[in-house]
Amino acid sequence: LVTVYHEASNPKEIRSALHSLRSSFIMLAQIAAKEQKYKYKPPVLTAVLGCHGEQRRGDRAKCGWALAELCDRLVLTSHNSRTEPPMQIIEDVLDAVRGRQRECVAEKLVSPLKEIHVIADRADAMKLAVNSSRAQTHDDTWNVLVVFGDGHKDYQETTDPSGQVRRWLFHDRRVLLDAIEAARCMERHNSDDKKERLDSRQVPWVTHATAGQNVGQTRKAFQLKGQSLHWTYNSAVCPRGNAQQPL
Repeated sequence: LVTVYHEASNPKEIRSALHSLRSSFIMLAQIAAKEQKYKYKPPVLTAVLGCHGEQRRGDRAKCGWALAELCDRLVLTSHNSRTEPPMQIIEDVLDAVRGRQRECVAEKLVSPLKEIHVIADRADAMKLAVNSSRAQTHDDTWNVLVVFGDGHKDYQETTDPSGQVRRWLFHDRRVLLDAIEAARCMERHNSDDKKERLDSRQVPWVTHATAGQNVGQTRKAFQLKGQSLHWTYNSAVCPRGNAQQPL
């Protein structure tokens, strides 16, 4: 799995980033297949995207068109929603994705997009993207994950239970790195414990019994740290909205 964090801030930059990644890894996959003499399989490109609230609502449709044309898997989430409901923002992007896919069918074109996830909590969205992408990675398939966000900021602006906009301590890069490291640990768990198989393609993770008297049974394993944007980081933010402790 190749993971990329990109700070594209408008539809043109998002389209350019997706096009560059897709074309580059298609070329790399073709070269690898030729050198190692196995059947070529196109790379799988997964994108995690959330649009800002109260800003440039018209850009959401343009982002959706780019995602429908250039992604294989898509995880839509929130990103600085402020006072705007996160699901309303996500629905604006999702409507554009659906519309573009209908146009592709009408024009007899093939849209690569085959899988869409909607997860409003940004931390859970990134964790799901990492886990599901790693779970689908095979030796002869290139899996590429790109997360769009503001890597230079360590907060998200959204409302608290009273409806006031606050800054919540949240660092995209740190959550992403934690998710990658946890996924690696879980893969080692799978290889060490032959009696249980961990399914990390969903949140929360579950384990499936593969041996003994409980074959076929499923039980909840555990969630990654940072399971919820508000409740995980609330203790590190003072009433004025300033971080009390550094990352």
